[in-house]
Amino acid sequence: MASLKFYIETWGCQMNVLDSQRIYSSFIRMGFYPSESLKEADVFALNTCSVRKKAEEKVWSRLNEVKKLKEKGILKKIILCGCIPESYGEEILKKFPFIDFLIGPDQIQNIPKILEKEKAIALDFEEKFSFAEDDFERSTEVMPSVSVMEGCNQFCSYCVVPYTRGRERSRNFYEILKEVNFLVQKGFTSIMLLGQVINNYKCPETGFKLDKLLK
Repeated sequence: MASLKFYIETWGCQMNVLDSQRIYSSFIRMGFYPSESLKEADVFALNTCSVRKKAEEKVWSRLNEVKKLKEKGILKKIILCGCIPESYGEEILKKFPFIDFLIGPDQIQNIPKILEKEKAIALDFEEKFSFAEDDFERSTEVMPSVSVMEGCNQFCSYCVVPYTRGRERSRNFYEILKEVNFLVQKGFTSIMLLGQVINNYKCPETGFKLDKLLK
């Protein structure tokens, strides 16, 4: 699928924004080119949020809109990413069979391999939270984000995070430092550390906690 144009829409939290930057970088490395508009794109990735019902309804509405572009042959591939596919799984395809890929948050790092197929569902949680690439494309934001942990163990009755982002998993301490140092070398002076329950950060290899990371 080389030489295709892509368009990404991001709805939801700051973690989704970071995930979309990683999707963007994956597409660039695959030889795709960014499109300035959806109507000029071959590949459309919609990175979704399911924390509220209204956010989900916006996604369903947006999918009905892009369906027309797929039927006209303008869009070749539609990728639904993020929390909604993780929350609803294959049930989504019963209502929106024109979607080519369902990709959960934990599988975003595997996009190049997933897109080798014609269609795919990739919703598994990774046992270990790790992504070594620190040089993925960043936006022109003043304060870039670095994800240090993912998921939540609380399972509150009103929250979907444990079901869409999985249980708590922390990244390796030195992997985080490597990414932070890379950003500092790029000239950034402020960096935002991300995590659903960030105060529970604990490096699985060293046992270092958030206070050590902040130092």
